[in-house]
Amino acid sequence: MEVLFGIGIAIGGILLVMVLRSFTTLFHEMGHAIPALLFSKEKVQVYIGTYGDTEKGATLSLGRLDIFFRFNFLAWNIGMCRHAGQINKWRSVVIILGGPIASLMIAVPLLSFLPQAEAQPLLHFAIFVFVAAAILDLVSNLFPYGNQMHTDNGQTIYNDGMQLLGLWKRRSLPSAYFEMEELMAAKNFVAAIEKGKPEIMDTKTMPEVYSLMVQALLHENEYEDIITAIKLKSQYYELQPSDYHMMGVANTKLNRFDDALKFLNQACYKEYSNGRMLLDRGYLHLQRSDAMSALDDLNAALHYDGSLLQAVVYRALAMIRLDEPASAIEDLKQVLDHEPEDALAWFYLGQAYEENKEDKLAFAAYTRAKELGSEEHGLDYRLQLLGD
Repeated sequence: MEVLFGIGIAIGGILLVMVLRSFTTLFHEMGHAIPALLFSKEKVQVYIGTYGDTEKGATLSLGRLDIFFRFNFLAWNIGMCRHAGQINKWRSVVIILGGPIASLMIAVPLLSFLPQAEAQPLLHFAIFVFVAAAILDLVSNLFPYGNQMHTDNGQTIYNDGMQLLGLWKRRSLPSAYFEMEELMAAKNFVAAIEKGKPEIMDTKTMPEVYSLMVQALLHENEYEDIITAIKLKSQYYELQPSDYHMMGVANTKLNRFDDALKFLNQACYKEYSNGRMLLDRGYLHLQRSDAMSALDDLNAALHYDGSLLQAVVYRALAMIRLDEPASAIEDLKQVLDHEPEDALAWFYLGQAYEENKEDKLAFAAYTRAKELGSEEHGLDYRLQLLGD
């Protein structure tokens, strides 16, 4: 009986630590969110237990503030604040420092109350855990270490210390960089490209300029120029996983599949848990008619980032090619529950139904894909064949 009681206490203690840790994470992220709300008229999102995934959790909406909470035993210390809009440097500093300051404001008062709670062991333990977690948030977020985190849409983010360091480094960026930023914020990507070309072509510039140029080129589907920009960067700087990733994406779009695989292998080796990189390598395997390798990569992408619906779409195509149309249908229905106007998902659903000998459902899916503007090869032929 005593053993069971001890196990119960241990389990209860672990659960209490996780719950309290989630609350300190919430306080920390609200420290970012409150100044972001004050400095902007845009919506602000706070995520607890996830880096942007809103599935399988609770949502609290308070005006322009949305709080997404998911209790996850493997992600109880994860949190993120996302805000939109252009915010100047000093306001950005306040928003970044808001998190650590909030952690400090929790820790100091509770620390002074700790000796008074010694007579009540449970309360004393809870306060100790809360203070320890708040101090951990403060230290771990302010210390600038380079470990990357990845949001649900594939973006790379860093801790507060690295973000502050990044703002400090912005002082040395050329004026053309900021002009490019403004043009890209206005979605004038062609003008941003023209502004950046002299910076990267004529001489060595800061690595951030090359990266911004690649983003602008990606919006305009200028894949040859993306490769050129990254090659120019490589003359002066060591390439990062994101550079190898973009080289892989560009070569895939240009149907240079062997080169694309080489670069995506390098990217995935350096960041094996990056769901977006795994997704793009899975898509490349599909282009290379290697459905089994594609399935492996797409499953891995979803393991690391379950919000990547595009990975589910491509996984369905891999299963169609592996003669598993029923599994593909299940996946595609899941996608269409969330994104009912995904034309590609409807087209693949038509293929899956056709493989499953359900011609009427296939015709209906193909018809919906056509209505949504799909231009996939063979769509008109399949509609004609099944409609006769």
